[in-house]
Amino acid sequence: MILVSKYEDLAKHLQKQNADMLRMTFEEVSQIVGGLPQGAYDHRAWWANSASQNHAMNGWMSVGWETSQVDMKKEELVFVRAAQVVQDSLLPGYMPKQRRAKSAYPQASRINSEVDLILNQVGGVMSLSYIVDAIERYMAGEIQEMELGQELRRLWARRR
Repeated sequence: MILVSKYEDLAKHLQKQNADMLRMTFEEVSQIVGGLPQGAYDHRAWWANSASQNHAMNGWMSVGWETSQVDMKKEELVFVRAAQVVQDSLLPGYMPKQRRAKSAYPQASRINSEVDLILNQVGGVMSLSYIVDAIERYMAGEIQEMELGQELRRLWARRR
């Protein structure tokens, strides 16, 4: 007998979606999967995008979705397509401009070189924009430190 995870129903539901993000309440998710454990209502970590959690791996992660903006008070979250968080086509490799003649302001020239270096390391302006956005969401309390770390690791891996 093959055991089937009840979270596969959530995976099937997400696969049917045309949009790249879907806001849902915990109750809506509960209805799809046939009931959520109390931990889903009590612990934000239950919603983490973690390979060590069977419900995540058999549910949303198995079809390329991730959780985001988990609001424990409102009991709602947003599912986003992992492939859409940063599309490779939006992150062309950053090519620094041709070297110009030395500036009359040597400090500005050094700063521009440092900015060029940083942009090159993070994969370009769009990539940096996604990184800053993630940090801003963390600072606003929309995501927890663990989610910030996961998102930054994912963005860093996709920078090239």
